[in-house]
Amino acid sequence: QRDVVGHRAAAGHGERSFEREFSGIKRFEPISRSYEGMVNILQVGRNDEADYFYYVMEVGDDQFTGQEFHPDTYQPKTLASQLSAAGRIPFAERVRLGVALSAALRHIHQQGLIHRDIKPSNIIFVGGRPKLADIGLVAEMSAARSFVDTEGFIPSEGPGSAPADIFSLGKVFYKISTGKDRHAFPELPSLLGDSLELKDLLELNEVVVKACATDVEKRHKSAEELHAELLLLQGGKSVKRLRLLERRLTHFIRSAAGALAVIAVAAIVWFQVSRERKRDAEMWARRVASYGANGAKLVDEGNSLTALPLFAASLRLDQDDPERSDVQRVRVASVLRRSPRLVQMWFQPDQVNDLQFSPDGRRLLVASGSRARVWNLADGQLASPEFKHSGLIESVAFSPDTARVLTGSGGKAQLWDAITGEKLFAVPGAGSLNSAKFSPDGRRLVTASEDNTAQVWDALTGKPEGGPLPHRSWVYHATFSPESRHVVPDSYDKSAQIWDAATGRAVRLPFLQPGDSSTGMIQCHHGWTRMVAEPNSGAFTPSP
Repeated sequence: QRDVVGHRAAAGHGERSFEREFSGIKRFEPISRSYEGMVNILQVGRNDEADYFYYVMEVGDDQFTGQEFHPDTYQPKTLASQLSAAGRIPFAERVRLGVALSAALRHIHQQGLIHRDIKPSNIIFVGGRPKLADIGLVAEMSAARSFVDTEGFIPSEGPGSAPADIFSLGKVFYKISTGKDRHAFPELPSLLGDSLELKDLLELNEVVVKACATDVEKRHKSAEELHAELLLLQGGKSVKRLRLLERRLTHFIRSAAGALAVIAVAAIVWFQVSRERKRDAEMWARRVASYGANGAKLVDEGNSLTALPLFAASLRLDQDDPERSDVQRVRVASVLRRSPRLVQMWFQPDQVNDLQFSPDGRRLLVASGSRARVWNLADGQLASPEFKHSGLIESVAFSPDTARVLTGSGGKAQLWDAITGEKLFAVPGAGSLNSAKFSPDGRRLVTASEDNTAQVWDALTGKPEGGPLPHRSWVYHATFSPESRHVVPDSYDKSAQIWDAATGRAVRLPFLQPGDSSTGMIQCHHGWTRMVAEPNSGAFTPSP
């Protein structure tokens, strides 16, 4: 997305003014892309025959849709529009904006340029980050003499200098911190809220009053000095305390009787000021390093999701340092690439007791409380009516052709049409049912119950096939062999028996002869278990 801006030589401006502005924008074009706090200029050109020049810049966020752009309804998100919608901005956000904008202004001044028209409507948001825009008035410091700034943001000495830019930015800070019009400066809000809000406002007001001082000598000497004070506030430190130390330094210098006394006292106070600033910088660096180190350790331990908030905190703290913030963004991106991607989420009214994918992988059957539901994985919508029982549904299963649904609750299993929700038939049980499963060919069902039995049923008629399959304790789970010929129940008596699914008879293992015993591994509901095959039997019992 790009925005195109054109400038024509207007009557009264003259060729010299036109050339000066074109020269300024040409010099600013490569500089604009060297720091993320300024709107990027992508191309600059001119048409001498039509007497205009133009530039192409990156487009700002939409006021309502962010980076999703619709040309017919596009409204740029500026600081002015944000203030109009929200009024006063929270303290932490005010300071964050101040740090970002002062850093951008510092960069412009370091390149020998000035902005000349800083105001809320010329601060746009790109990807959620504030940037100095409307750079058509940017000029070289030595050439900026014309009166082009906006009323209310102009210092008494006039625009066209680095101190004038600082004054304009100070007026912006006044507006976002008080919510009042720029012409009301230095008036503060009459309702200041709680003590913490008052403290925060007075701290930021210390910076605003100095930036907007009428006397240039009392203003911040540079955008770098303004940026440093805002960083101090962002670190939770007091600018008022710093001012007190600086006033003490000035007082001692003026009142010292001799040069040696002045030097000694100044050195002591200056040492306090320097130590305070150094300590703040070190604490800031330690916090960032601590977050980064702990995050890297968690990633090494395979705990990427826990590491993500730490890397995000490091990015927030380093967001005004382009080089360091790039490192933090790489870390966050790396963790996100390793993290699982959420595809679908369904909220159920009760605890989920069982669930199963359909054999074709297109639907999901979920048992929650006394109801079972089928969901489409493509759109997350319900794919069938609810299947209801009077008690908790403990087990659910799709038929291999996905046309039927089997639910188990209390003492019976119920077979349903998966599309219409029609009840086909119920499979009774003598005790509390633990599970009910289809055979791979879809012709039979097997149920496992707390009455110490498993039972095979005809899946078309609901009639039992063979007698109950007895165990010495609860049968928790039962499953068919891949070819549907055999059944293996899993009992709490720690034994497993292979049964013929058609006849209900115990099956002797083909590799065992009468009087033999053997050991092996069998996969039951609780996992792989080492079992001993008993002589003259097809049953397995646990090994010692």
